[in-house]
Amino acid sequence: MFFSKLSGFDISNLVKLPALDRWKIELYSVWGSISCILCALSAAYLFKITTKSLVVAIVAGIIVLACFIAIQGLLISNRGEHFGTQKNDEIASQPNRFNIFIYLLLTILFSQPILIYVSQQLDKDKVEQLNQLEYQLRIQSLEDLHQAEYANAKFDLAKIREKINSLGGNLSLYVPQDDTQITSNQNPNTTLDISHSARKALVFGNQKYLSPQKTLYNPNNDAKGISAKLIKMGFQVTQVLDASRFDMESSIDNFVNTLQPGDVSFVYYSGHGIQLDQYNYFVPTDTRTDFAALVKLNNIMQKISDKKVLASVYVIDACRSNPSNKNESGFATQGVGVNTFIALASSAGEESSDGRPGTNGVFTRPVIKYISDEKDIDSIFKKVQEELAQDRSVKQHPTSINFLEEPLILALQNAKQQTNEVAKIKPDYKNSTYKCQNTKISKDPDFDRQELLFNCISEYVKISEDLKQELTASENIKKNKIEEKFGEDHFNPLYFYSYLWSNQTLGDDDNSSLKPLYRSILISALIWFFLAGGFIFRERLGIPLLNYRRFRNEEDSVNLNSLFHQYQLKSKENYDNFKNQVKSKISSASLLNETIETQLPNPFSENGDVLERRNKFIRTGREALDDLHKALGM
Repeated sequence: MFFSKLSGFDISNLVKLPALDRWKIELYSVWGSISCILCALSAAYLFKITTKSLVVAIVAGIIVLACFIAIQGLLISNRGEHFGTQKNDEIASQPNRFNIFIYLLLTILFSQPILIYVSQQLDKDKVEQLNQLEYQLRIQSLEDLHQAEYANAKFDLAKIREKINSLGGNLSLYVPQDDTQITSNQNPNTTLDISHSARKALVFGNQKYLSPQKTLYNPNNDAKGISAKLIKMGFQVTQVLDASRFDMESSIDNFVNTLQPGDVSFVYYSGHGIQLDQYNYFVPTDTRTDFAALVKLNNIMQKISDKKVLASVYVIDACRSNPSNKNESGFATQGVGVNTFIALASSAGEESSDGRPGTNGVFTRPVIKYISDEKDIDSIFKKVQEELAQDRSVKQHPTSINFLEEPLILALQNAKQQTNEVAKIKPDYKNSTYKCQNTKISKDPDFDRQELLFNCISEYVKISEDLKQELTASENIKKNKIEEKFGEDHFNPLYFYSYLWSNQTLGDDDNSSLKPLYRSILISALIWFFLAGGFIFRERLGIPLLNYRRFRNEEDSVNLNSLFHQYQLKSKENYDNFKNQVKSKISSASLLNETIETQLPNPFSENGDVLERRNKFIRTGREALDDLHKALGM
């Protein structure tokens, strides 16, 4: 009878039942108690695999076990039944549906951790595969995060280079020529393989504008010079001179339509240009003051990026000044795809010089000179920047933005990266204040140009040094980061649980293998039946439970009747004492009624309203007994 007592039954009343009924209740009480223990273990296992803490798991298991034992006592043994409410034996013998619903709901919830544990034991090989897959996904996620950090860092470096150029500094005196390649997550031992790629170029030269005062001298020469170089390098060149808005848009669309995934794209523009809110625009020859008719560089980059080209290069010899004289900074990267290199003739807000008539633009001249060198594109444009920096008559500061994952060499199909050793002077960036990107260049006499230049170079070196350390991190370091974040075992219960309820197959043969969804339904049903079966069958023992309640109510009635009799005697004694006290204080005996007696209602009389009064006050037998104990001072 131990488990029946644990479930809340009174042994004194239980022994009055027939032996068969008594053993049925005991059997299902054992079943229910085992279910409570399994639910507690289920909760402990759930907390163990989610929190990785054994202490938390033990505490959770103990709490759940205590709660389930309390629920057993409250629902299963009917402690909550109100005293004297069993008026109709036929109704009382029916199972309590609310009790069943509550217990079924709880056991359904606690069946799922057991499902995970059982399935994990059945599919050890599959679990290992899923763990390895999840581990690889986490590694890939970490690499994607690093790639995003690299992209942001490269953009920051590009903005700092622009600021240094605007200040008239020469970054190459402080940073090696291959520094950008290293900080761009490029492997110094490999180059981007374009040996099997078609090379296609679109070259614009806008010189003769409708407005005479806007006519330039050299864009046509620039376009022709670049085209000739690119043709010798194996490019299919589309050259467009003095293009209107319609001509430019049509040429761009036609060029984009010729691109195929894996091609190398090269876009060159020479002519008027502006920058507005970090976006760069080309000015067609028929445009007057309508800014909506300008050609947006970012739109061109987006169209080419959508073609999934292997690499794309943009060389822009145009002004980046703002027509409203607003201070400009930065370069909008909207539409920039992977493996993109952008070379700009000037920094943000600057103008680009057209050069002497009959020659080439100040920026395009060194580009034509070096573009066919057997070096990567980034090194070529560093040479362009160095040459212009040495010419004191040049007021513009070319800028390049490198989003190449590997060095790109356009001159040869299979060339190895060329490197130049340049002495590097490292500023003391640890002690400098990093305010380069947040400080605007001012014409105020108190503005310290050299200090800002020093801070910009220091910030550039700091970012590049941090990236170099990340790039030298081995695969083991990445795995260690995963281990630190996700623990020693890579088992993810949510990941595995989603697999259990999926339509994947467990074996090699898709037709004969059982899908996890169907097996999980079968196992969950078995677990649920085992957890809830003892309670359900015990709740359906209508006649034994009804007899047990009758015995319990009869025992409560006897105890209540006995206590009520004591209550009457105590009340009579108290009343007599009260009457004697009053009699001793009142002189007129006529005021006293010697025939006064205590008149207390007897709730156990055979009046017809006994059941109605009992149900009205809705008191359990135990509550009534407790109240009488209090009244008697017991």
